[in-house]
Amino acid sequence: MYMNTDKRAATITLDDGTMLDILSQGIRSNVADTTVRAVVTYALKNEKPVIYSNTMAFCDQARPKEQFKITPRDPMKIVSVWKGGKYINMVFGEMTNKAAKHSYGFLIEGVDSKTLNVSFIHFRPSADSESYTEKKYFSMPLATSYVSGYDSIAISITTYDGVKSYSFAVN
Repeated sequence: MYMNTDKRAATITLDDGTMLDILSQGIRSNVADTTVRAVVTYALKNEKPVIYSNTMAFCDQARPKEQFKITPRDPMKIVSVWKGGKYINMVFGEMTNKAAKHSYGFLIEGVDSKTLNVSFIHFRPSADSESYTEKKYFSMPLATSYVSGYDSIAISITTYDGVKSYSFAVN
């Protein structure tokens, strides 16, 4: 979703590259002149998109360990993981009571042949007890310098049932 200079959502770009004009929808943000990753529910009416809901997603590229102060792997509940366009998209259930903000990231663990191995990093502060599940959205872009040169990417996610891994072709 592109936010214009007035901090209004101007366009959405679908995972297949299709761009839709949504300026008339009145969606606002606290950032200007930037693109944010979001999950948008919409319908086309008279070839124009009508937005029913939008939820921002955490989106960041995979980074080497040196770029993290800590690399915790607090568990998440996996709802779904899939490749869409130039992103790996994830929907997780996060246990929280909203007493403190969680932190996230994508850590490059290493390379196995032509596969880039990445771990999902999740830090749940001790002040935030596991009271209920809140749905959270995450995306990792594949069109970055860290991913180029690899045939596939494997992402590992710590869950309440152990570590789950997913592999995707990069191309």
